[in-house]
Amino acid sequence: MGMFDTIHFEQPIACVVCQAPILSTQTKAFECILENFHLGDCIGHAEEIHIVREGLYCDACHAYDRQFVYLAVYRGILVDIALDLATAESQLRTFSFERLILWYHDLYAKRIAERRDRQQVEHFLHDMARWYEEGYDRLSQEERDQHRLFFFLHRAILENAASPIAAIRTYLDQQQTGDATAAD
Repeated sequence: MGMFDTIHFEQPIACVVCQAPILSTQTKAFECILENFHLGDCIGHAEEIHIVREGLYCDACHAYDRQFVYLAVYRGILVDIALDLATAESQLRTFSFERLILWYHDLYAKRIAERRDRQQVEHFLHDMARWYEEGYDRLSQEERDQHRLFFFLHRAILENAASPIAAIRTYLDQQQTGDATAAD
């Protein structure tokens, strides 16, 4: 079957066979990196302007290719998910440049946040590797206190973890709950 990307709909689309809600579709029309996309996401290069027709699959009744959606991509951004080709074409012809600029602004903010998140994970992984490779996990509390500024952001996680896996699990749990600063 291979890899694909998933396009999530803002509103469920009713299956034409059983009326069950269809929440997304999968496509191989883009980068095929198992990415999840929503309206307004950058889905291609800035010079790309095109429409992709995708068949829908219903999880409830297993109907496939009985109905379609049209993914309108304008300047690399998914600007519309239309139920018919005419609507998708109209969206591309009349798409507002001001709206595009606002979406680029939002995408830039998203990029900055994702870069910050990646840097935080990398910093934690470096701290964890150093903690265990240099033997800080085997030091007494008094010996650790001599190096109290080391591992400043992740010290509580590392000191309370029985193993590297436990440290990773605690870090991930805190990220999931949005409580990353509580132990930092």
